[in-house]
Amino acid sequence: MNPVSRFWKYVGPLRGMLYLLILILSFTAIFSMGETQKSGFMMYPTLIAPATVPMIFFVLPLDMTMCAIMMSGRDAPVRKRYQHMILLDALAFLILLGAWFPFYYRLITI
Repeated sequence: MNPVSRFWKYVGPLRGMLYLLILILSFTAIFSMGETQKSGFMMYPTLIAPATVPMIFFVLPLDMTMCAIMMSGRDAPVRKRYQHMILLDALAFLILLGAWFPFYYRLITI
């Protein structure tokens, strides 16, 4: 089994799609600093992605909390898997925060 499918099976499909969305949003942050566009493809990085990022900022800590709850009363391999999920969520949170911090800082200081 290749590493991508093994990772996908390890994290699960929903969390895997969440991480994929975070990667897409992180790369989108590069294009978000320009003037707001109200039509065409550039509407995504200037309007849609900045509105989606705060929702993900709330989803990741919720997922970390749910992983911590699911760890209680489980055996060692399952606890280790949930600990990995918490670390991956924290890493994804930091990546998203680092990518979008300049945009939101600029927005606040206008």
